[in-house]
Amino acid sequence: KAVRIVDFIQCSSISTNTFNGMQDAVHNTSGSTVLTTISGNSYIGVTNNLTNTTPNNATNVVTEYSADNTGVADCTTAFQNALTALGTATKGFLYVPPGTYRFDGTLEVKSPGNITVSAYGATLRRGDGSGSFTIFRNYTGSTNYPVNTGPSSLTFFGGTYDLNATTNQNGAQAISIAHSENLLIEDVTVQNVFSAHGIEVNSTDVGEVRNCVFRG
Repeated sequence: KAVRIVDFIQCSSISTNTFNGMQDAVHNTSGSTVLTTISGNSYIGVTNNLTNTTPNNATNVVTEYSADNTGVADCTTAFQNALTALGTATKGFLYVPPGTYRFDGTLEVKSPGNITVSAYGATLRRGDGSGSFTIFRNYTGSTNYPVNTGPSSLTFFGGTYDLNATTNQNGAQAISIAHSENLLIEDVTVQNVFSAHGIEVNSTDVGEVRNCVFRG
């Protein structure tokens, strides 16, 4: 039987189907149910075959890079090391398990990009320091990329981005993307922003922010 998935479904077993022409044939957004059986399927023009929030080849930032998910220790170095390593792959998937992660610095997605960050159930919180820094961005400082040549094909799934305005009253964004292509930000919550944009997208070709919540 031929199956054309229009949106997302949640399930534990997928077998003996034909997925035709979908970029992401199946994507499990729950963050808790993993596709346990994937067999006997055919893929026609499918870019990513079957994906879910924790695919087998995902990089787990806690178990593989010792990121602290209790909110106590700064996680900037652990996350940056993971992102840098994934940047050398054809397509990297960073899994952020549920928990609270503190950042005292900015995370930079390096060229060429091709990275997915899945953070369902996680809170990514800016630290209490005085720095005016963005949590995720695809450029370094004043880097000036020609149009649409910056790190591209970036996807951010899920997560609560807490910019900690009560304690850290410096302008900053949760996610800042510039001169990019093929951007998707979905199911993200941004809260406690002080004098800045929750999500900032500049000069990006083919970008979508959908099903996100902004709480001021």
